Amino acid sequence: MKRMMILLILVIVGTFALPLLYNDAILLYYGDAIEIVYPYFLHFHQQIQNGTFSFWNHSMGLGTNNIANLINALGSPFLYLGLLFPSNFLKHYFLLADALRFFLTGVFAYLWFSKLFKTEQTRISLALLYTFSGWALNFVIFTFYLDAYMYLPLLLFLSEESLEGRKQLWFSIVIALVSFYSLYFLYMFSIFLLIYHIYRFLTLENRDFKILVGRFVNLLSYYTLGLLLISFAFVPSIQVFLSTPRIESNILEGFRFDLNPLRIYNFISSFFSPVMSDYNTNLFMSRDIPNYGSVFYVFTSSLTVLGVLNLVLIRFKEKRTYLFFLITLLVLSFIPAANVLMNGNQHIRWHFMIMIFMLMGLGYFLENQTKPKWVYLFTLV
Repeated sequence: MKRMMILLILVIVGTFALPLLYNDAILLYYGDAIEIVYPYFLHFHQQIQNGTFSFWNHSMGLGTNNIANLINALGSPFLYLGLLFPSNFLKHYFLLADALRFFLTGVFAYLWFSKLFKTEQTRISLALLYTFSGWALNFVIFTFYLDAYMYLPLLLFLSEESLEGRKQLWFSIVIALVSFYSLYFLYMFSIFLLIYHIYRFLTLENRDFKILVGRFVNLLSYYTLGLLLISFAFVPSIQVFLSTPRIESNILEGFRFDLNPLRIYNFISSFFSPVMSDYNTNLFMSRDIPNYGSVFYVFTSSLTVLGVLNLVLIRFKEKRTYLFFLITLLVLSFIPAANVLMNGNQHIRWHFMIMIFMLMGLGYFLENQTKPKWVYLFTLV
């Protein structure tokens, strides 16, 4: 862990050095960051200082309830950390907060990958790639999403611990935190937790149905406890979640394949393209092209793709199950109804699921490749 933290700090320092030195230590993008996030932080900061805080926020549109919302900023620990600084420092605070978010994300990812892989090299590599993935870098523009991304590996780690009979109450607490923070992300994370633990069960040597039922009941009980702990925020958010115009209900109309050639090219090339920002997600394709398809941000590294491609040459016990789950997720990417099912609309925010399975594939490659490295050089071509 110590080695991981040192590497993580070095990478974070290198990553944030540019805005620190050349942009007056300001990391705020045009769009949501300027129009929503910064005004919200500033308004909350002023309300606390003036003693005028209420659960009605006048800084967003015509006003909104602070708790009953798709993204409840009151659930972000970084909102309260900002109170330690004066109002005129808040524009610089976002760089500090994002650096801390990335650090905690890396630590939590390392803890979770430690449950799956044995070698320190694999754990550190995957944790760093998860931390600085295309998904994370895309949503630096809307830093509230990075809070959810930070919680995800912690949830996966604690769910593994819970099934081993440890830290079960902590799993409930993090479920409560995610619920308070965003019902929207709770929905996506719940789907992924189900997919992930079905996968984990199918990779067990002893796949007894009683074990499956026991694992499911165990997680569901502590999951439910987490919802009950935060029901005062969870219940009123349900109506907001279901009534927002960004949530689609025409799922039956989307049971078809969207095989737009530009979309296919955009999707495949996105695995190889670093994400610069929400406005520049793919170096191989411009968003100015008409009908370019969705904005994809599944990049972790080109090495991830090469490692996963080489899995066909490697023997490991999870191979068939892993390839089935990965291919299924990739196929779902081209079914519009799957997008609605996974994240409520035609956005592809749920693609963190694909990204995580890709990283798991790289982990299997790193842990199981025994042949001379020249065997894998064909992928460089």
